[in-house]
This record gives sequence, C-alpha cells and structure tokens, in this order.
Amino acid sequence: MEAPAPTVDIAKLFTLHGKTAIVTGGTGGLGTAMTTALASAGADIISIELPDDPGSERTKAIVKGCGRKYSRYNADVSDMKSIRSTYQQIWKDGLSADILLNCAGVQRRAEAVDFTDEDIDVVLDVNVKGLIASCQEFAKKLIADKRPGKYGDPFLPLVGYDS
Repeated sequence: MEAPAPTVDIAKLFTLHGKTAIVTGGTGGLGTAMTTALASAGADIISIELPDDPGSERTKAIVKGCGRKYSRYNADVSDMKSIRSTYQQIWKDGLSADILLNCAGVQRRAEAVDFTDEDIDVVLDVNVKGLIASCQEFAKKLIADKRPGKYGDPFLPLVGYDS
C-alpha cells in the first residue's frame, strides 16, 4: 500500500493578512466561494453588491466568521455612473484595497439567434462594461497612490500555459 500523499497547510503557504479585497458579485455562486477563500486567507472584504442583495447577509456572516472586516457598498455594476461613483465613495470613506475581484456577471440562456437586443445589452453591460469600469477605477486609485499593481491570471503557470 502506498503512503498517503502529504498534506499542505495552505494558510502557511498563502496569506492575505493585512490585505483588503474589493469584490463585485461576491454574494452568489462562485463569487461567494471566492470571497470566502479571500477571507479565509486573511483578507478584509469590501463588497460591491446590488441593493437588497439576497446573499448579502450570508456573505457578511461568512466573512465575519473568518474574523475579517466586511464593508458593503451598493451599486448596479451595469450602470457606469453607479459603479464609478461607488468607487469614489469607497475612496472618500478612507478605504483602500490591494486586490480587485470582479465576480459580478449575468447570463441569458437561449439559442444565439434568439437573443434579444435587451439580452445582449444586459450581458455586455454587466460582464464587459462593468468589469472594465471597475478595473479602471481601481487602477486609477493605485496610480494616484503610486502603488504597484498587476494584471494577470496567477493560475496559468499551474496548468501548463506560459504567462
């Protein structure tokens, strides 16, 4: 019988203590899992979510259960003015972040030929325009504060792709 594979204490290898993450869409589906992972690794969370988001209290409880801070800001990611003004409010409130995680997203299920113009607009507004605006506002703050930043997928080297 083979010896069991050695286990690794991830907390000793990977820590985000002292870091803060801004998360869009962190209250549902994969966003909750990723927000939980960030908080478990030690990051405080600034959550940008829809007003009256049904997953808000659950996500807040998870983050607080990890011993981390949780700040909530309401914005409709599909509305450029809303998302941009939310970032301005975050900065005005004296908060700063080290990590940006864009999880906000929508999908429409239909045959491609059956997508309506409204479906296309909603998907592009949230999944593309909202993501770009969020990245821009985060980057502007890093640049203004003369802080380094990096764009990239840290997992690509782990799956055999060149970064």
